[in-house]
Amino acid sequence: MLILAAAAALGGFYAGSLVEKQCRTLRECIDLVRFFSASIAYTDERLSAIIDKAAASGEYKSLKFLHKLNSADMSRGFSAVWSESIDSAFMPLDKTSEEIMKAFGAGLGKSDSDNQTQLCNYYEQRLEEQARTLSEKKSERIRLCRIAGCAAAVLLPLILI
Repeated sequence: MLILAAAAALGGFYAGSLVEKQCRTLRECIDLVRFFSASIAYTDERLSAIIDKAAASGEYKSLKFLHKLNSADMSRGFSAVWSESIDSAFMPLDKTSEEIMKAFGAGLGKSDSDNQTQLCNYYEQRLEEQARTLSEKKSERIRLCRIAGCAAAVLLPLILI
């Protein structure tokens, strides 16, 4: 019993820490979308220059796909390369967040700056909603971890007696 309670506590702790990593990475994705939005709205830089600036910035260091975009062959099309870069970067994102980021990349560079800014705002809102969902999941996992830990603390004296 004690081993099961301890395993549940450790499993809950691991799940909570995994969701915490996902939340941090998702926050960086939201900041990246805001960076794209501001860059598109207030500069006349090309998309490749915006990506280069984001990749060079220390703010987005856990978003490994940005560095893959810099060295990628764009002849296959930007949205395909963006999607492949996200897939191959092994970022700690849940499937829904990955799909949102892929959809965001698929729409970049396909219209004028006003529509691009609206696209950024739309995906920023979707990512914010996802961050709220993950935050709730993190709280739930932490609560489960605490319950399992308390159960182990209660069961240990009972087993030893």
